[in-house]
Order: sequence, then structure tokens, then C-alpha cells
Amino acid sequence: MAEFFAPLLITAASSRTGHVSGHVVSDTTFALVQMLIQRDQAGQAKYGTTLDRTDLTRDEWLQHLIEELLDGAGYALRAKQTGGDG
Repeated sequence: MAEFFAPLLITAASSRTGHVSGHVVSDTTFALVQMLIQRDQAGQAKYGTTLDRTDLTRDEWLQHLIEELLDGAGYALRAKQTGGDG
């Protein structure tokens, strides 16, 4: 498990795979890792801190999660209402 938390080395191996810390992963997993890194960087730029911050209580973290999940539910509902591929 400690290996998982080691600094990530991310490289594209081919159009079908990527490497994350020496592990060959699918395009989808590779894209997810890249998106997580981009979100982390955007959050640091916007809020000046990381998810490692210690100034929030457990309840405050949970409130943030609730708000994000509600946003996601709204996006999903709107996409369903729109229908089709448009």
C-alpha cells in the first residue's frame, strides 16, 4: 500500500496504455490519474491549499462532500432531461 502513495511517475506508453509509477494501466485509468492531478492543481491555484489541509473539521469535510454530490446529481438530472446525445 505504501507504494501506492509514493510520488507518481506518469508516462504515455501507447495509444492503448499508460504507465503510472511503473504500472501499465488502461487509457481510462491513465486519463483518471491525469484528471485527478489537474483537479489538484486547479484547487491549489483557486484556494491556495491542498486536500491535505488541516483546518476543516470532519463535519466541514462532509458538508463539502454533500455539496459536491448535490452538484453532481444536478448535472446527471439535467443530462437525463436533455436526452439523446445533444
